[in-house]
Amino acid sequence: AMSAAYRDALLDGAWLYESPTRLNRQDALGLVVGATLLGGSIALDRVSRGDLLPYRSSGSAGTLQSYGDVAQFSGPILSGILGVSGWARHDTYQKHVSFELLESFLWAGALSTTFKLALGRRRPYDTSDPFELRPGHFSGSFPSGHTTVAFAAATTLSEYYPRWQVVIPAFAAASAVGFSRLYANRHWGSDVVGGALLGIGTSRALWRHHQKRLESSWDLNLGVDGVQLSKKF
Repeated sequence: AMSAAYRDALLDGAWLYESPTRLNRQDALGLVVGATLLGGSIALDRVSRGDLLPYRSSGSAGTLQSYGDVAQFSGPILSGILGVSGWARHDTYQKHVSFELLESFLWAGALSTTFKLALGRRRPYDTSDPFELRPGHFSGSFPSGHTTVAFAAATTLSEYYPRWQVVIPAFAAASAVGFSRLYANRHWGSDVVGGALLGIGTSRALWRHHQKRLESSWDLNLGVDGVQLSKKF
């Protein structure tokens, strides 16, 4: 079972990297909204950096940065908690969510690193020019890796537990991670927006992909108490 799960995870990664070639009309609205948000944030990069620059060494910036450094691992942390709980309680659903959280963390991080390497955008503490690129450098600024994986975790959790008691805190926590990177002058505003979009997009794509895979052997039902997963025999 575990070997099959690892095989599926690798196939999911290949599917994600090929997904731009499979875009359709249903994806158009999301792409337009994402491009608009990203374009607007790029236009404001210099302004947002200038407004927050005086606070980069403040105590609050340091506290937020420490929070972000830990909270970026919310996916693996929650995966571990749900995994242990799922095994102890023989809860198949929790074990499934545990795997999804870990997978979305890994692939969102991989995609983020790919963009960083391809663009090599210099960080705002190195330059005042948001358009200075050095392709091939792993230390690239775009997108924010912290933000990417934080939003991937928030999205995955919200998909499997679609209740406001989960959705609002999850995205609030992810947004705080993103702001921590901007506030400490570690990233441009568009790095944070791009990371959020990438994290959400990765988890949403995996969610949709997995629904198709599970249709033959599982029933997924949305109800007032969340998502119910049941095995067909």
